[in-house]
Order: sequence, then C-alpha cells, then structure tokens
Amino acid sequence: MTRNWFWIAFLCFGFWAACLTGAARAELKVGACRVDSTPTHLPATINGGFTPLLWDKVSDPLSIRALAVDDGKTCVIYAVADVCVLPSEIVERAKDEICKKIPVPRECLAMSSTHCHSAPSLMKLLGVGVDENYVPLFLEKMVEAVVTAYERRQPAKMGVGFDFDSDNVYCRRFLMKPGRATQVNPEFTGAKWNQAQMNPNADNVIRRLGVPDPTVYVVAFQTLEGKPLALLANYSTHYAGASAISADYFGVFCREIAQKLNADENFTALMTNGTSGDTNCIDFYDRNRRFTMETVGKSVAEAAYRAYGKIKFSADASVEMCQEKLTVGIRKGTPEQVELAKKHLADRPTIRTVEDAYALNTVRLSEMPDSWDLTLQVMRLGPAAIVLLPNEVYSATGHEIRRNSAHEMTFVISLANGYAGYLPTEQDIELGGYTTWRATSSCCEPKAEEMIRGRVIEMLKKTEVK
Repeated sequence: MTRNWFWIAFLCFGFWAACLTGAARAELKVGACRVDSTPTHLPATINGGFTPLLWDKVSDPLSIRALAVDDGKTCVIYAVADVCVLPSEIVERAKDEICKKIPVPRECLAMSSTHCHSAPSLMKLLGVGVDENYVPLFLEKMVEAVVTAYERRQPAKMGVGFDFDSDNVYCRRFLMKPGRATQVNPEFTGAKWNQAQMNPNADNVIRRLGVPDPTVYVVAFQTLEGKPLALLANYSTHYAGASAISADYFGVFCREIAQKLNADENFTALMTNGTSGDTNCIDFYDRNRRFTMETVGKSVAEAAYRAYGKIKFSADASVEMCQEKLTVGIRKGTPEQVELAKKHLADRPTIRTVEDAYALNTVRLSEMPDSWDLTLQVMRLGPAAIVLLPNEVYSATGHEIRRNSAHEMTFVISLANGYAGYLPTEQDIELGGYTTWRATSSCCEPKAEEMIRGRVIEMLKKTEVK
C-alpha cells in the first residue's frame, strides 16, 4: 500500500511540474508589416551603375518590410528594404531611433537591402552619389516599419522549408581565354592583369568560376488558427532589372506569394538577397533566354509555395541573436595612384566612364580609415539559422557556411547591417574581374572572406539548439 502511495505521489508531482513548465513557457509571438517607401521627390538619383542616373518615373512601389519574432525571452526584429545598399551610417541612425521607441536590444535588430538596382541611392557607390532628398524619408519609414511590426506581435506558430528554382540563377563570373578579359586602368582598379570577367561573351570563356545555390529558403509564420501571417524567403540571384523606380523581382515575389497563399492584408512577405555576389538571371551559354522581373518573381514564388506546402508548423519555437564585430582591413591605392587619380579627375567635372568611376573610388578609399568594424550576425528562428553579412557574398562562401552548420536549415542574407562590398576570396582577387576591383564596392582585405567565414561558423556553433 505504501508503495502504491509513493507512485501516486510521484506521478502527481510530475504532472504538477509539467504544468509549471508549460505555464512558464511563453508562447511564440510574431508581428510583421509593410510600409511604402517610394520616393516622393523626383527625379531620384539611382544606385547600381557606374555612372549617375536620374529617374522620374515609378513602375511599382518600394517597400520596407519588417518581422518581429518573440519567444518570451528574446525578441529579434529583421527588416528588408527595397534599395541597392544600406550604408552603416544610416543603419546606425535607424537603430538609434528604434531603440528610443521599443524595448528591444540593439544587437537584436537587423536590417538589409534587397539590392534592387532601381531605387534612390543612400550611399556613394562607384560613380554615383547620394540622393539626399530620400534619406530622411527612408529613415522615417524604416523606423515606422520596425516599430509597427513589434507592436503587432500576436500568438503564432512557425515552420521552415525549402524548394528549388534553377531557372533564374547562373554564375556570372567566368575564367576567360587568354587576353579576352575586360581590362580597366590597373592604377585605379588594383588589378594588373585580369583572367576573370563578369557578364562575358560566351565565345571567349573557358568555364564558369562558381556553382550557384538554386535553393529558395522559407521561414513561414501562421496565426494559431492557421492563417498566413508572414513569410521570410531567401534566393540567390542578383536582380532582374527595371527601367523605372521599382522593387524589381523582390516586390513581384511578395505580391505573388501572398496571392498563392490566399493571404489577407495582415500578411507580410519578405524576400531577401542570398549569396548573389557571383550570380544573376543570365545564362551566358543561351543567348535566346529571356526573363523579366515578373517572370523571375513568379517563378521564385512558385518554388516558395511548394516549400510552404511541406512545412509542419509549431508554436514551440525559440529565437536567438548572436552578434559580433570583426575588424577587417581596407584595400587602398598607393599614394602615387591616388595622385594619378586626382589628376585624372581634375578635368572631369562629371563621372562619364568606368575609368572615371574607379579613379574617383581610388580617391574615396584614400580618405577612409585603414580598417573597419563589420557587424556579423547569426539570427536563429526555431530550427533555421540565418547568417547576416554586410557583403555581397559569393556562392562558394554560402556553400561552405552551410556545410559547417549543424542547424536544420542555414542560409545567408547578404547586404545586412551596412555595406562592405563584394567578398571575393584571395584566389578570386588574383584572377581579377569587376567584383574584385578595388573600390567602395570591393575593398575588404584579401583574407577577409576567410576571416568572416571562419567567425560565422564559430557563431553558428554558439546558436545550436542544445
């Protein structure tokens, strides 16, 4: 009899303890929103090219989309904006204002750009300046998006999945036949000889220099009743192209996936830029291939929809943010090269050629510090580990990061929390080509890729679910 009472007491205690644990476990809460960030002052200075562009037409709205995920212990907020790049100065100003309005630690905030080449410029890049009229509006809308997403948090469940779209991602960087690679004044690019080229004539190539990632990664959220609430996706093609102010295929994707899910106005989709530093939509071996931002956005949305259909949702998910700073050196020209660049620019009041743009960047880099502190983050949402880097990351770096991750799903968001240009390996820099030429668009020291990749792999280990 005594023995029976012991087991009854033991089972009752276990039930009581389980109830306490369940009560202590806070439910997952998720909030999301989209804010229109289309410029109101036209024409706007457009980033993404070697020389300045002024556009006065809007083909589709720009957006800032934000997602807040709170497990009761940690709240992380991520926002993605339809702009080419986000300089660290604007990122820090936005985070300053956000932290005044909501009680979320600064290191739990993340933001990136889609890298559309059809939006107002926020940073001096190559031969393009800043659209000063757009900066105040952008900051206002970024803060609004993040704060609103935080305020809209509600009980939710989440899940992760992936599928593939191989039709819209191709390596754009090639090893060229001897003497066939494009050359620009080496005094300004830092490349005395180029064996590699981006976007070449296929008749002059030897082989592609990378293997793209065709995966469409999806982190999806539903209300407890099963209604679509938010969806964060990632794909690794550069952009599709537009002739007016536009969110490019990133905006098309968000519209299309909402329609496929039959989602209401409370749903927010976020499309992010993956490891697209050496990839784009162009198949250089098939000159007859045609695509538009509409065809690319719809195709990627179809892959995301297939992934969504395989997801198992759960309200039992934790979140985490790991942030570290890494000091990386900056490649610069010699004093003699800087003086030569100044002489080159003296008789050129405007930037008209690629050589002009690299001369200008030789001068700009000489005015920068010798190193910068890059913000690296690993954001874990349930079983998904999301690496956020301030660079345009090559495919190979993404493959290596995933190979060294123990998480159920791992992907990279490029162009996050500032802009530190392309991230070529030492071997890539030796081969030359546009994405390695010394400029604000590619100026990290030769070992930077190895340094960043190594640190991120360590951070992934720290965020493993025990």
